[in-house]
Amino acid sequence: MDFQISRIKGEDKLKQSIRIDAAPSLSVLLLPDILADYRDSPDKVFFVESINVNDAVFNLKEGKSDFILSFIMKS
Repeated sequence: MDFQISRIKGEDKLKQSIRIDAAPSLSVLLLPDILADYRDSPDKVFFVESINVNDAVFNLKEGKSDFILSFIMKS
């Protein structure tokens, strides 16, 4: 919410928004620990969407997300 308010005010010029699409279980169990290292980085704003892998890959290909976090199935 703070990021969006600063955008309205025109104060977001130095902030970098990063969108991550992640598998539902990873977005809850793994991603919070990874992003905790960036807690003291006010220049970065993370948007995380819990999404299925097919949609995440589509979003990445279309430039709608910056990273995906998912499982790889080996056969």
